[in-house]
Amino acid sequence: MLTMMFSEYDGGTCFEESLASAERRHTELIRLVNEQAAVRRTAMLVAHGLPPDKVFQEVAGAVGSMHAADYSVISRYEPDLTMSVVAFWAAPEAGDVRIPSDLHWKADDSGAAEVLRTNRPVRRVTSQIGGDVGEWSRSVGIEHVIACPIKVEEEVWGELAVLYRAPRPPPDGTEHHVANFVQLLGCTIAQAESRAELIASRARLVGVFDAARRALERDLHDGVQQRLISLGLQLREAEDCLTPDQRVLGGHLRRIDEDLREIRRQVHEISHGLRPAVLSRGGLDSALLSMTRRFTIPVDFDVDFAEPLDESSEIAIYYLVSESLTNIAKHANADRAAVRAGRDDDRAWIEISDDGGGGADPRDGSGIIGLQDRVEALGGTFRIISPQGEGTVIQATVPA
Repeated sequence: MLTMMFSEYDGGTCFEESLASAERRHTELIRLVNEQAAVRRTAMLVAHGLPPDKVFQEVAGAVGSMHAADYSVISRYEPDLTMSVVAFWAAPEAGDVRIPSDLHWKADDSGAAEVLRTNRPVRRVTSQIGGDVGEWSRSVGIEHVIACPIKVEEEVWGELAVLYRAPRPPPDGTEHHVANFVQLLGCTIAQAESRAELIASRARLVGVFDAARRALERDLHDGVQQRLISLGLQLREAEDCLTPDQRVLGGHLRRIDEDLREIRRQVHEISHGLRPAVLSRGGLDSALLSMTRRFTIPVDFDVDFAEPLDESSEIAIYYLVSESLTNIAKHANADRAAVRAGRDDDRAWIEISDDGGGGADPRDGSGIIGLQDRVEALGGTFRIISPQGEGTVIQATVPA
């Protein structure tokens, strides 16, 4: 009798365990289906050219609702080690909550510094979060935060955080699930931002080239071209004054007039592809050395390209160093700078650094955006690191 009772008990327990296991598998399957659906939807939005802010908002909402969060935030890391909020989502039952526009979103305060350092998800209670971010989080009742890195081309671009108001922490494994979902979306997010950057970059390049062409056309029309036309008219007037026995002189004048017409045609074609004369005289290494020697503060110089680069790449590097040193002189308040460059196989690399105040922003009109466009138009890479108070480093590569 006792054996039968235990057998019945064991059978019931096994059934309950099997049922619980089946429910877990069912829940996991639903989560995976929802993840895949969200990834597909986001990819479709990118393919249809939706602006990045709309794509980020869609991602924030998908992650937040999928993991029963009260809020979710997507933030992008900036060169000065702060974060810009690019999307914020709130669950319907969480109320009408907004992130203040003047909130100073510092990486060190929010735990994002650990995400940057480890490339792994981080779980925090808001009592551990300092600064404005911690204060705001606690003011709206947030108790727990899980932040996961967003990678673009193997570098941490930013983070996605899910926020919870309940005193009980989110379930174990939430970090893993959020990280997996963000990893699936990493390429999509990169494509959305890259698409917008490419469109903006091309628009800026077209604008610059058009402005340069218009300026050149004005100069040609109002200056050199008018002068050449005037000289041609004077030659024809002189030709009309010739007597019949001055045929040889008339032939000379006609040939001069033809030469003027050819010069006028050639001047029309001089609109781009100009090369700084100093590059032609002594090469890139010598041109950069001469530039740094004339600089207003000491410059550590370590440049060795061994052999000439592609002409477009040499011009890009020359202007990159020139503009960067100009920015250092104007804005950095630095005591020392450094220019280092070289070649690795089919790529040339360049680094310009200073020990100034940092905090450089590519969007402040300092010319950095133009340099980035010039480099990336060649298929190169451009990066600026400029934490406040710690100087600025500009790194670039171009095809050799």
